[in-house]
Amino acid sequence: MPLKKSFLSICLSFSIYLTVILGLAVFGYFTYGVVMPVTAGFVLISLFFFFLGIRNASKKNFNKTAAVCFTLIFLFVLIIGFFHHDLPTSRDDLSYIYGADRLVDSHSLKWEDYFSRPVHGVRNLEGDLFTSQFLPVYIVYLAVYYLFGGLSLLFWANVLLMFFTLGVIYYLVKNLAGEKGSLLALIFLLSSYVFLWFPKRTNVENVFIFLIWFGLWMLSEAVSKKKPLYLFCGLIPFSLLSLARAEGLIFFVFYLLVSGFLIIFKYKKELRDKTLLFLLPLLTVAANFILFYYYVKFYKANYIINQATDVLEGFNFNNPYVLSTIISILAILVAIYLFIRKKINYQKLLFWIILGTVALFELAIFVLEKSGDLTWFFYRTQYVLENFVFYFYFIYILVILFGLRKKIFTSQEFILTSVLLPAFLFIIEPNIALDQPWFMRRFYPTLIPLFIILSAIVLVRLRLERKKIVGLVFLVVLIGIIFTRPIFFAIEHEGIRDQLEEFNSKFPRDSLILMNPGWNWQKIAILQHYFYSYNALPNFDLYRNEEFENDLPSLISQYPNWENDDNDLISIINWKDNQSENRLLELIKKYNQVYIVTDRKNSNFFDGYADDNLERISSYNFIYQKLNAESNITGYIKSNSKIELKKIRKLQNNIPPNRIINHELSLDIYKVIDPLKYKYTEYILNTEQSQESSFVYKVIGDIEQRDYRNEIENLVSDVESISEE
Repeated sequence: MPLKKSFLSICLSFSIYLTVILGLAVFGYFTYGVVMPVTAGFVLISLFFFFLGIRNASKKNFNKTAAVCFTLIFLFVLIIGFFHHDLPTSRDDLSYIYGADRLVDSHSLKWEDYFSRPVHGVRNLEGDLFTSQFLPVYIVYLAVYYLFGGLSLLFWANVLLMFFTLGVIYYLVKNLAGEKGSLLALIFLLSSYVFLWFPKRTNVENVFIFLIWFGLWMLSEAVSKKKPLYLFCGLIPFSLLSLARAEGLIFFVFYLLVSGFLIIFKYKKELRDKTLLFLLPLLTVAANFILFYYYVKFYKANYIINQATDVLEGFNFNNPYVLSTIISILAILVAIYLFIRKKINYQKLLFWIILGTVALFELAIFVLEKSGDLTWFFYRTQYVLENFVFYFYFIYILVILFGLRKKIFTSQEFILTSVLLPAFLFIIEPNIALDQPWFMRRFYPTLIPLFIILSAIVLVRLRLERKKIVGLVFLVVLIGIIFTRPIFFAIEHEGIRDQLEEFNSKFPRDSLILMNPGWNWQKIAILQHYFYSYNALPNFDLYRNEEFENDLPSLISQYPNWENDDNDLISIINWKDNQSENRLLELIKKYNQVYIVTDRKNSNFFDGYADDNLERISSYNFIYQKLNAESNITGYIKSNSKIELKKIRKLQNNIPPNRIINHELSLDIYKVIDPLKYKYTEYILNTEQSQESSFVYKVIGDIEQRDYRNEIENLVSDVESISEE
């Protein structure tokens, strides 16, 4: 068995291994005694294939290019392991880590915990039973490392994923453009900003990228070797995508369509002759769909289908212009295929279509900007294209366009790209937070590797002189070094765990810790609770939205004018807030010692308690490294219906972000003298409504009213859709 087949067998075994451990988590058997032998079995199988491949490879000539490629991969994954970011204090990467922690603790994807009520990133199943709002494949994978070695081992989880991913890309490109193409693709990838940043984070894209490119490699093997068995093997990783990210379901459908087309028109005979060979991959795919069904059923995850179609959120299909445009494009494509497919060159046609579309779009942006009518609806695609420029990916796009103009691509590249067509929708509607580099998560597992791989194929097939290739590679690597030098060995949040242990020592273990809400630092309470078993709350919204949704119909009948009457709206808001505060007070009564953690430096240190009811105990400064994400246009876009490019340009400074700064967070710790003297919050329209001194009065502004109305409208819409079903 050559090394290639050995590597393929190991990746296939890993995909099946993911299915097995996912099943253990879904059905509640994720225990050390069960996971250990399953993991040991995967390791032994992998070692068997590895040594089998090494033994056979030693009999053949040494491949220098392959050795260089895998040396680069090995060095890269070591950097990912040693310089992985430390325990994060916010966002999705933290949610995946504490999801793994809960899985190890409860042996299931659901857990019972009152303190999870206010936590971002969880869904309430019933009562105090929760599950992660994020899909389980990556959580389960991380949980294996957490089970065997805690947080320290968990941070090495991406090493294996990236080794497999880059190895898969190496063999995929080798199929298309030989060893030189593989080397070029790897050099371009490993000098790329997003490949030096996101593999250091615990984001789901790190397993998504492996699954999707392993599936595409199988598709490439099927086409190049004319063996449909590989198509069925590719179904295994693609069927897992639906439990990795919601849009994975769309990618699976596209892979299924392409595979079905190939089987019907190319591989009918092979399929009939070797039916038994397809049994194992089909059984694994069936197992993945059974897991999908039970996950949706047991964990109330019907929202997956809605999330999968959220990629179309920005497309108004009720708009006759949008609808007619889409129908016209489809009609033109059908006409081309039926009537003039033999009279035109597809690659040249595609080149001119892309060029013409971009030119017309840029003209439209120019006209709208000059007329003062530029809105986010039109600008969001421009924002994506600009980011490809800022991160230096436009050079690969230009190379691809040149390849189309020169008719360099084969049908195999078009087949692979057709599976990734859903990723192009994100150019039109990215549907992700706009700050950098977070925004590039959307393109890291799909379009960025695709652009780099296709450009490497073009450069190899152009048969450029060695000097020109070396010069181009040197230029790309140099640009990569300039952009990525500050982040290459950077570790975000370095030392946070040691600081947390010191911070925790300031609280009695049996006390209740209340932390004033804040986007980043409130998550310190999550870290305290999940990883150090302290009774800490990151905020106090203990009345879940799922519960509010159930109570909403009666509230709306009681306050029917909430859509137009501010008083009715505030009545609903106050009722909701009162439910949370009642729950908080009931929790406070269970503890003899209650502590407040806040960053407020003046009076009114905590809304629920008067200042004279608080005794200052101590303070603590968290200091850790953080990427200074200086580009953030989200607030500007939200507050303006019309936008100005000049203003946008000022907010787009320093993309990609390349400054690592020392972030300092100063927190004060107070002990509550009398925890039962809690003051309820009352929202009002103006200060004249303040009456009783026993309440904390807060004037609610226009923007807050709008946000609350939108929240209620969305919940009402959800209630109506459920009742219709």
